[in-house]
Amino acid sequence: MNLSLYLQKIPQDVIRENIIPYTYNTQPRELLDDIISFIYMKEILIELYYEKWHEWDDENYMDWLSNDISRFFNEDVATMIEYVDSNVNKFKRLFKFFYKNYDKSKIVKFISKIDSPITLSIFHFNTCFGILTTSERLDFLKFVTRIL
Repeated sequence: MNLSLYLQKIPQDVIRENIIPYTYNTQPRELLDDIISFIYMKEILIELYYEKWHEWDDENYMDWLSNDISRFFNEDVATMIEYVDSNVNKFKRLFKFFYKNYDKSKIVKFISKIDSPITLSIFHFNTCFGILTTSERLDFLKFVTRIL
């Protein structure tokens, strides 16, 4: 069923009394800083990669950005060799909200799917970049400036 159909089924008093007041709550400063970091740093990175790769007809700058964030996540170890523990631990951040019991094999399976050539580069990059903390994003920017 379509999401909008579900939303239409919510009684008006529930929307008025429980949902609308929540939308006026101030969000935690840490969350707001994280959102600002994501948007600002993503713009910088896209600009850097576009400048580097836009002249090459057979190269897509988002593919390179997606590749390089995979390198960063996996500590520059080829993912065909292994997924290092720090990579898996970053992806655990996604799973902790949905699963009480998750193991490394499930996370590695997820990483290999999201890291596959058929996954859109922009989706892969946004997912990985969103997993990072604000300080890890700065580390990624330093990593990128070193390799470009």
